[in-house]
Amino acid sequence: MKRLLLLAVWVAIAFLNSPYILGTDFNRKELEKEIMNRLVLKHTVHQDRNMYYIEIIKEIKSGKEISDLGNQFIADNDLYLDYFIKDLIPAFFKDQNKSREDPGALKQEFSKYLIENKEFLIPFVEMFGLFLKSKNHDLTGFDTQPKKKVFTLAQLKAIAVRNIFPYKITRSGKPSVKICVAGEGYKDFTFRNKQLEAFSFESVMKGLEKSELYKRIEAFRNNIGKLNFSTDNEAAIMRVQGACWWSFFHDKEFEKILLDNYNKKKDYLPFVIKID
Repeated sequence: MKRLLLLAVWVAIAFLNSPYILGTDFNRKELEKEIMNRLVLKHTVHQDRNMYYIEIIKEIKSGKEISDLGNQFIADNDLYLDYFIKDLIPAFFKDQNKSREDPGALKQEFSKYLIENKEFLIPFVEMFGLFLKSKNHDLTGFDTQPKKKVFTLAQLKAIAVRNIFPYKITRSGKPSVKICVAGEGYKDFTFRNKQLEAFSFESVMKGLEKSELYKRIEAFRNNIGKLNFSTDNEAAIMRVQGACWWSFFHDKEFEKILLDNYNKKKDYLPFVIKID
């Protein structure tokens, strides 16, 4: 009996002293390093041309708690991060004025560039901080009580619908539609917010995998093609875009895709959606 009691006390002490229970303290530099370590410049050759892209490392096996937590965070937010880093490649080559002929040297330069241009990753690093805080970890170098911006559901939907981008009219009269990965849908849009754009892009991409969204887009293409908006292709595509965005703005299934993703991660998102 005495031996069992001692064992129970030992287990309780070990449990209470576990860093995964109490929550380890992390500082901003650790979070920045963790995110930057996951961005790797990759090289390929296409039609005899050197091509570069950024690979997001989803899993790092370092044995460190920060990496384990980073793996959890990236697993559900890689598309969010992908949206934030889409401008990194053109900015890197423009600022560095480097030749693309030496992949090895460029990979090293890219690592230095990330350290010198952390502003690209600030929003995502801060979101990682909120994620850690939601899991009871203390942070230094962060605002301990960040004031989250409040947006309406209508504002979120107005941004999200522009991810569905009709871009040309085919010979059959149906529009070709793509998911906007380069911000084409926001070119003439005055209300810009990178966090909402990244979140809505992620939500739409996940919606295509797990919901009826693809079928709804196809249904829109088939129905809108019957209207013959204009014989002028440029005018027609602009009218189709407006009809597309209006249609999905009022689509309850589309709204549900956004709200399901929001409710899943609202504890660590850097904004609040006010439901009307």
